Amino acid sequence: MSRAEGNPIERLTRLQVPASRIALIASLALVAGSLGCAGSAWERALETDTPQAYHQYIRKHPDSRYVPDAKERIAFHKVKRRPSLQRYETFRSAHPESALLDELRLLIEPKAFDRARAAGTPDAYRAFAEEFPGGSFATRAEGNATYLEANGFAGQPDALRSFASEHPESDFAAEAERSVKALEVRAGTDFSRVGLVINISPSTPEEKRLVKAFSERAIDIYEDSGVELVQIPEIAPPGAPDVRLTIEHSEQLEKAAVSAGNVSKAGAVARTIVTLKRGPEEKPIFERSFELRLPAHQRIPNASMLLASKEAKLYWDDFFVPVASWQSSAAVRPPLELDKKVSAVDAVLGRAVVLHADGDFQLLGLADPQKPVVLARYDRQSKLESFDGVKIVGDKIMLFGPDGLEIVGFTGQGATVLASHSRGEVGSVAAVVPAEAGLLLASSMGLLLTEADGSNPQRVMRRIAHGLDAAGNTLVFTDGESIFVSTLAMLRQNRVVAQLRLGREFKPGRVRVIDNAAMVMGHGGTLLIDLSDPNKPRVVSKLARRKSGQVEDAVRIGRQIFLLGARGVQVLDGRGKRVVEVVDVQPRQRAARVGRHLVVVGDKSVQVVDGLPFSTGENRPASR
Repeated sequence: MSRAEGNPIERLTRLQVPASRIALIASLALVAGSLGCAGSAWERALETDTPQAYHQYIRKHPDSRYVPDAKERIAFHKVKRRPSLQRYETFRSAHPESALLDELRLLIEPKAFDRARAAGTPDAYRAFAEEFPGGSFATRAEGNATYLEANGFAGQPDALRSFASEHPESDFAAEAERSVKALEVRAGTDFSRVGLVINISPSTPEEKRLVKAFSERAIDIYEDSGVELVQIPEIAPPGAPDVRLTIEHSEQLEKAAVSAGNVSKAGAVARTIVTLKRGPEEKPIFERSFELRLPAHQRIPNASMLLASKEAKLYWDDFFVPVASWQSSAAVRPPLELDKKVSAVDAVLGRAVVLHADGDFQLLGLADPQKPVVLARYDRQSKLESFDGVKIVGDKIMLFGPDGLEIVGFTGQGATVLASHSRGEVGSVAAVVPAEAGLLLASSMGLLLTEADGSNPQRVMRRIAHGLDAAGNTLVFTDGESIFVSTLAMLRQNRVVAQLRLGREFKPGRVRVIDNAAMVMGHGGTLLIDLSDPNKPRVVSKLARRKSGQVEDAVRIGRQIFLLGARGVQVLDGRGKRVVEVVDVQPRQRAARVGRHLVVVGDKSVQVVDGLPFSTGENRPASR
């Protein structure tokens, strides 16, 4: 057959088919060929499955019905190549019915969960579970939301136990189990008598006087604790308490030495090791050492350094013995070591902001205190300023201290400075308290009131303020000599509800409002002020420094008040009148409440104490 004979158009012409009919048939044939060509090209693009292949397809076939699909797949690959929540949400908004969303959800789900965890709210976890139903994080998010909605089941051991059983994948489940275990440890190790053993090394002079000094100090501390202290010999007689408070003391000359980069000079050293322990196989409940160092020539022959030197007062100011009624080390989580010094902390349920002195901070997830998670970081560009306070106010973080105030918020791009005020503008800021849709600052310029964003600072009182906190509309603040109780409206009239003069020796400073009471910490001790009637504030307890040591911070968990300071964490009874437990922690500078936990910071570390075992049950009666 000739070429002409094989051409259908030519055959139609020989058959004398009308020209219009031939044109229509030719057009249809061309379209069919074009579609076939585009379809084959689309199949090849799908097989290659790269953005370049789809771009090439669009250039060659701009009118193809597959062009929208090609553009969708290009957008899909952009998200897949550089996954982010913002790119995912942009794709989902443009292609809400796309079959490719399932694959992207698997890719983006961990990032979305991290965002929900950083927000740390029940709504954030619920929204995540709705967007990613049936995903690998769904049950985990459900458990976290349940825990947060129940406010951590504070003070409800049975509810905690049920939660850990029903939501084992929750971030909070492991710590819930530890809290329940700590309650069991408390019930199984509770004691009300402690044996006091004092060992003085043979070479130490004035043994009898030292034994008397140590025993009197121990008896004084245990007097109101509710635990009976019984002095016993090193080889205990039958019936002696199983729990031992051991004081081991020695005094000797030492040569100069270098250890871990630290140089100790030659001289005389008095060293005391205090240990509270239940049985030889148990972990110490508390252990601390105390030292006094003197040049060798200042040591008086045949006299104890603790009894015959001017510097001994510093030693006795620091020395104390711990009080406990159970194996309380079970409530202490291991410290988290950081790379630089910590100056302050604030917290909400499950999260804590840990501030460094240069203004950098970390937002830590503490759902499992033994596995802290860094949820966000803020690296301040300038490292010249100094900050020693931090407060979470809504979705903002306030940094304050000697060099003023800085307000930081979080956006999709990370931490952002929303406002900044230098020391010249607001002075050295000691505290920040929300007040009247704004912020009240305690500073070296007095009490200043700003807008909610920190702008437009106005002075409402000229007196220098060293500490400030609020219980509703009631303000409690200090000026280094007195404690004042007032309201913002009264301060504008230059009036106060009450003034308690304490003097420079007590030197009141930090103020912490705890429910309807205020704890005021000073150089001379700690005061608890009842604010249940704001018009008639009254002091309900005063702890002298010799009873509590230097206290730096205070919080309440359940019925108990927890003090943090040189002696570690001290637990007061429900009335705040006596120390009933002492818990050793590594950091001892600042504290905040995280649900049923206490988070403490200091030096270069963060540590968490479970407050539940201390805050449940009745207070034991004081011994007589």
